[in-house]
Amino acid sequence: MGHRERIVFQAPDGSIAIVNPVEPIQVPESVEAWLDRVAARAVNASIPRRDPEKETQAEYRARIDRLKASGEILAGYARVAVRDVDEFPKSRRFRDLWRHIGGHVYTDEVLAREKLLAELRDARDAALLASDHEKTKLDEIGTEKELAALADYRQSLRDLPAVVEAELAGYSLDQLERYQPLLPTP
Repeated sequence: MGHRERIVFQAPDGSIAIVNPVEPIQVPESVEAWLDRVAARAVNASIPRRDPEKETQAEYRARIDRLKASGEILAGYARVAVRDVDEFPKSRRFRDLWRHIGGHVYTDEVLAREKLLAELRDARDAALLASDHEKTKLDEIGTEKELAALADYRQSLRDLPAVVEAELAGYSLDQLERYQPLLPTP
């Protein structure tokens, strides 16, 4: 094994973790034995240690359970493959959406669209919240024209996810990776 191989672990939810092993094969160790040894160390290294002065045993177990559930600990992951670095998608934009099926690592396009829409909704929600102050001010001292312009702006923000969802439906993965949504301006 050279320095280009990565070990792919698959979580129960289908997501993957990738380990870049730094330990060489020990002669006369087989590749399978080496993988087992490196995989075990990766799992153990992902488990934080308990500081008895800061948490009880019960608190520590609860923290470990939360970390396992969030995927921050590799426990529950299954080693599925060893892949060369060139076999992974080039773009890292959707790294958290990589999957390993049929011997290949790929980006889940459906989840990529969902992630872009969630990011857009977060930005849209922040813009709506920011415009709440302006609306309150205009309700007291604004003109009809200013109120109408703000209402149009806020409606365009509310409509944005549906418009973008339809737009993204026809996009390829390359287009999704380059997509940068533009929010309306007031």
